[in-house]
Formats: sequence, C-alpha cells, structure tokens
Amino acid sequence: MSMDFLTDVAELFEKYNIPFEEANRYLYNEDGSLKSLDDPFVREFMDIVHSVFPIRDTASATVKNCPDISSLSDDELYDRLADLLWDGYSSNDTVKTCFVVYEFEMEFANGGVEQYFVNTKGEHFFELIECLSLINATSYAEKCKNFISKNNISDTTFLKYVDDISCEDIGEAYPYDELEKDILTVYYDDPLSKYIVEYVRLNKNEFNKN
Repeated sequence: MSMDFLTDVAELFEKYNIPFEEANRYLYNEDGSLKSLDDPFVREFMDIVHSVFPIRDTASATVKNCPDISSLSDDELYDRLADLLWDGYSSNDTVKTCFVVYEFEMEFANGGVEQYFVNTKGEHFFELIECLSLINATSYAEKCKNFISKNNISDTTFLKYVDDISCEDIGEAYPYDELEKDILTVYYDDPLSKYIVEYVRLNKNEFNKN
C-alpha cells in the first residue's frame, strides 16, 4: 500500500474531523453494510480506495477480472483475499465467515491480539469463535473460548463496554498477551491462513460470482 494512499486517507479524516479509530462508525451501518455514497465522507473515502484498488466491486463484494480460484496457488489465493472479501461482512454467510477470520488473521499477523482489539474494537470477536469452528480451525476457536471463559467476558457486556470507551482503553482492558501466547503455540506449525484458503476453495462458488 503506497504512502500516497495513506496520506490521502489521513487528509480526508482530518478534513472531516473524524478520529481514525472511529472509521467504522462513519463508514458502515450497524449491519455491516457500507453507508450511502450520498454521504460526502463515504463517497470521497471510496474514491480514494478505488484509485488504488480499481478492480473491486463494492456493490456485490466480489472481484471483476479475478482468475478462477481453482487456477490460483495457495499463496496467490491468499494474496487475493483482500479483494475477494471486500465488503465481505455484508455479503453472504460463507463470505462473511471468511471475512471475520481473515480480519483477525491480518491484525494478528501485523500486531498481535491487542492490535486486533484496538483496531476493530473486537466488534466481531464473539462471531470469530463460531467462524473459526466453521472453517475447521478448532484449536484457534478453543483458545478464544478459553480466553473468554477465563476473563468472564460476555458478548453483550463486552460489546457495550467497547462501544463506550476509547481505543487506548480497549488496549488495556484485558490480558491480550495471554491469548497471543496461547495462539502462538500453534500459529507457525498450523497456520490460520491454511484454514482460510481451504475454506475458500471448498466454497469457491460463493466467491467466484462476477
């Protein structure tokens, strides 16, 4: 991703006086769908995105001119996931499942469990457990379940809590390092990316709609 893209995004947020950590609230509806392009901020943000990722079709959450999934190697398919899952949370259940896991995988790979919670406010964390099970990443699902149980976290309480506090406070809310260490015991020998790719291949018809 180019520095020009990041600079343009930063300038847009400054223009509309929107805190970067609250991006999701300004861009997406409660059901996860993109807000109307009649909103100037949303429209300008999408213009910036399309200038960098012109092949994405935000209306259908699929990719134009993308090779058939079966023709891609595992590495090539993984590299395409950002495109395949564009706006995936408001797509069909299969794509949504993959999106929730991929969101966690990307945040974890770039900064660990704490980064996942800070950047996403843990919005899909309770769905993540079910989604991990659906893609057969059961060891990851169990580790997340254990973290919830050990820290007495309930979905309704947690989501209300994170909605009312700052991202900085979220980063200090729970012992994320414990979950991170637990995940790292399997992360390299049994990578989560493997399960994501296998799930996409098994359900390729849900992703190859153009």
